[in-house]
Amino acid sequence: MHLFKKFSHHKSGTRVPAPQTSQEHKEDHAASNEDGDGAEANTDKESEDGPKRFIHLPNELQMAILQYLSYDDIAKIRRTCKLLNTLCSYLLNRGFQQLGVDIDREKLRIKRELPRRESMRRSHRLSRLNDAYAGLDTRFSIMAMTYRKFIDMKVTCFIPGKVLDEFFRIIDILKKSHDKGGTLAIDIHELLKDLRDLSSMAMEHFEEHVQPSLSTTTSGSLTSAYFMSVHPLLRPSIQTPSSSRDVDSCEWRKNVMDKLAQQDKIIRKQSAEIISLKSCIRQLVLVCTQLTSPVSQKGVDEILEGVLDSMSMDGATVSITLQNYCEDKTVLTLK
Repeated sequence: MHLFKKFSHHKSGTRVPAPQTSQEHKEDHAASNEDGDGAEANTDKESEDGPKRFIHLPNELQMAILQYLSYDDIAKIRRTCKLLNTLCSYLLNRGFQQLGVDIDREKLRIKRELPRRESMRRSHRLSRLNDAYAGLDTRFSIMAMTYRKFIDMKVTCFIPGKVLDEFFRIIDILKKSHDKGGTLAIDIHELLKDLRDLSSMAMEHFEEHVQPSLSTTTSGSLTSAYFMSVHPLLRPSIQTPSSSRDVDSCEWRKNVMDKLAQQDKIIRKQSAEIISLKSCIRQLVLVCTQLTSPVSQKGVDEILEGVLDSMSMDGATVSITLQNYCEDKTVLTLK
């Protein structure tokens, strides 16, 4: 067969390739395999050099990319996956803490430039800026009383990112006004109108829909442990002086908020007792005006002393005492 091919090629003027031996066939097969392996290696190298996904990026790049987004966008993409939930929750909580630090710092800077006398403060050029920062601090304290407890227990994060954007937008306006001389041309009520509406709606939604589903016994260490495993560089084992000061400031603010909450409960309780005592005193005054005889006046003095001695009792006991007194007064009047 090979001779026939050689003869045909000889007539046509072409050279017939010599038949390959088994050794030459093996060498060609090995060379083709090497070429295939090289192509696969080049493909793998090209895939490694190609675009990477966000979840494959280093931790520092992930945080740097997310910081270019607004807090509203961060709050929205938090529901994408577990990794983004952890990263975005950390950024939202850090933004909420940074907001308190910024408000305190700007208030202190304004206070240093204001005169100490109250009458001179009202006519000072920075008085409106001071009132605006006071309104921001009040709104921030109210939101902290709503969210701080659950954030510290690590059962949730600061959810309304749009509120943070509005806070920082107003602070930026106030900073620019202070740099231009301290004259605030915008009405404070109009400036804080959107912030009051957004924060009120956020707190109402949290108390009605989110808070009932949160369990105080939920293990919050899962999110924290997962975050520390994903971001080992952000572990609080080594703190810089600036970060330690921020932590101390947050701890101090938390203690102040707890004391304010306890004081608010005491004030509400005392207000209820005062209202009850006022009602009792009105009844006593009414009874005293109706009694005119000397005998009855003596009885009134005795009962008044008894009521004053029982002022330390609760409102219900005082009401019972007055009811008994009114019955005694009716008997004396009939006599």
